[in-house]
Amino acid sequence: MLTPQATEEEPTEQAPLLGSRGGAVQDGSPTPLSHSHLRLLVLVCISIVAADFGNSLTLAPQISIFESLICRRIEAGDDCKSADVQAELALLIGWKETIDQLPGIIFALPYGFAADRIGRKPILVLCLIGLVLEEVAIRLVCWWNVALPLRMIWATPVFQIIGGGSQTATAMAYAMITDVVPMDRR
Repeated sequence: MLTPQATEEEPTEQAPLLGSRGGAVQDGSPTPLSHSHLRLLVLVCISIVAADFGNSLTLAPQISIFESLICRRIEAGDDCKSADVQAELALLIGWKETIDQLPGIIFALPYGFAADRIGRKPILVLCLIGLVLEEVAIRLVCWWNVALPLRMIWATPVFQIIGGGSQTATAMAYAMITDVVPMDRR
């Protein structure tokens, strides 16, 4: 009687429980990135750095504009560093930064599920559209400061509902990088 020969080796204590992925031979060398994957990786990294750099560049002038508008409204004259002006500026910026976090907290999960279904790029584009609209709205509130109170900037994070805000944009960018880089190169 013939005994069937085993096509696989007997498992040992050192053998991985799940085996190799897809039956591919694992020789320990990392999988090379294709040209298009490398290009996407570089593009996403440059985009993240450019967006963060651009955002950082606008902070100081934006705070100065807010301070000037508050100073004009309070009629502090040349003393824009008075306690009243600085207290209102701190209140304005503190609440703005707090409210800015809400769309990311609320919409990160729904947009994450949507990204799994329709893709990461469309969600990333939506995020960028929402963030640009928010910045435009802030500039318009400052521009029309006679008709609109400066505290209207607290309402501008409503534009982050489109895309889920900066947290979702960052998550999409990192997910795109994760999708491109093979597991053994991470």
